[in-house]
Amino acid sequence: AATAPCTGNDTATIILILSNNGICQDTDGDGIPDITDVDDDNDGIPDTEEGTGDTDGDGIIDSLDLDSDNDGILDVDEGGNGSLDTNGDGVIDSHDLGFVDANNDGQADGSVDANEEPDTDGDG
Repeated sequence: AATAPCTGNDTATIILILSNNGICQDTDGDGIPDITDVDDDNDGIPDTEEGTGDTDGDGIIDSLDLDSDNDGILDVDEGGNGSLDTNGDGVIDSHDLGFVDANNDGQADGSVDANEEPDTDGDG
């Protein structure tokens, strides 16, 4: 942080955050920079649990790898969150780009639960 003089006795504090390329990396595209994101790959397993190791030796650290042991089964499924990834992309639906759940029912707005009876009279 740097302090720059203004007028009179006023000062301004300027905080500047830079990465090595001038852009904050956001691996999963959720709008939260990896440096502050608790789950960089949005597989439902916190980075603190996945760590910085590279279990499968593919050059991608486990916290950024959607299949950290390279067994063909996505970490989101192995972590018990597979039912939350309906499109099978390895990212929990609520973290997918474009997912909107305004009523917090766990389903994308406008989706229909196949097991739910239709509300034909509109009473909820």
